[in-house]
Amino acid sequence: MEIEVELTEQDLQAFADYQVRFSPRVRAAIRRIRIAYLIAGLLLALGFWMTERSTPMPLMLALVAVILFAVAPWLYRIRLRRHFSRAFRDPANRMKYRKRRLRITDDGLVDSSELAESVIKWAAVVRVDRTPSHGFLYLASDVALIVPRHAVGSEAFDQFMAQSAALSKRAAA
Repeated sequence: MEIEVELTEQDLQAFADYQVRFSPRVRAAIRRIRIAYLIAGLLLALGFWMTERSTPMPLMLALVAVILFAVAPWLYRIRLRRHFSRAFRDPANRMKYRKRRLRITDDGLVDSSELAESVIKWAAVVRVDRTPSHGFLYLASDVALIVPRHAVGSEAFDQFMAQSAALSKRAAA
């Protein structure tokens, strides 16, 4: 089976959103950031409280720390989306997002564009995930081939993702 895809900026942002919600590596980074915000803010509040007990500054700093703790995932998501948007707009990266063909073979996934062709063995596909609008063929914890449903049509998307998942699972066994 073969499909042709051309990624849009929205496809990369969908991948960023998926990473924030489901990637163990990204989730761990968000947890570390949240804890750092909370500890730093509370330590600052404690320091101010120990020196100036009559001002509301310690309470405000503690409140800011709690707010930052709460909004850290949202801030991280915005940061990741901006990163992908800049990468998409960078002329040096434009070849990555041009039309490419993905062809499923028994040996692996053939990824070809007008300038290059590579074969990715099924054993290298560590995970196959999908949302209603996108499929992700992970080659590492944070690197994936993105297959947008809008680029290939619903039936071809479903077939491609099902076949990819089956071949990847068979190679992992």
